[in-house]
Order: sequence, then structure tokens, then C-alpha cells
Amino acid sequence: MTKAHGGDIYTATSFLHSQELLDFSANLNPFGAPESMRKAIADAAAQIIHYPDPDCREFRQALAEYHCISPEQVVCGNGGADIIYRTARALHAKNVLIPVPTFSEYADAFRETGSAVTFWNMPPSLQVTDELLSVL
Repeated sequence: MTKAHGGDIYTATSFLHSQELLDFSANLNPFGAPESMRKAIADAAAQIIHYPDPDCREFRQALAEYHCISPEQVVCGNGGADIIYRTARALHAKNVLIPVPTFSEYADAFRETGSAVTFWNMPPSLQVTDELLSVL
């Protein structure tokens, strides 16, 4: 099974025959990284000696303090898709209703955990309506 995920410009350019394209399938800046970010990365490069903390202890603590919650209530991940898959594994849902259009990762993640996936086509207004109750 092929995974469809945003940001795969390599597949897109292979059949578009063009290197000139703007990618709106992922949360990316089409103009590249700002100079301030490039400088911050270069300045931090000397500090890169160890792998990052896989539990994100300092980051979770800072977020928890800022939001007045405990660090145990903060979950960090490597992007949105990682969080979606982690959520699916944590829920162990038997049945899942997914309103579409949406990211394909929701269905992929829940199917991977054995959930039965049902799709609900949202109306053109993209608003959840009482019609949803008929699907439940």
C-alpha cells in the first residue's frame, strides 16, 4: 500500500516533468527558510553533540508551566502525522467516523490499529450538521 502524504515533491515532479511547482500539500514556506531561522540553526550547530531528549522533558515542562497544566498532559511528536498515529494507537477504537475532506493519515492510522473506518462526506459549507447523527 502506498502512503500519500503532503510534501512529496519528488513523486510530483516525476510525472509533471517540471521542477517549478508550489507545494500546498504540506505546511511549508514556498520561499524557503527565513534568514533569521538559518542564522539560529547555524548558531545552535555547535551545541549539537547528543540526540535530542526523546521525552522532551524541558520543552514539556515549559509548555506545562505556560498553560498551567502538568507535564504529563503535554504530548510531543514529530509533526502532525506522528500525533495522529499516536492518538490512534492510544485510543484502540473499534469504530471511527471520519468527516471528509481531511488528511488521509486519520484513516490510515486507525486502519493500522484495526479500527473499522466510516467516512462522512461533509456538506459544501464544511460545517458539521445534524445529518451527521444519521450516520452514527
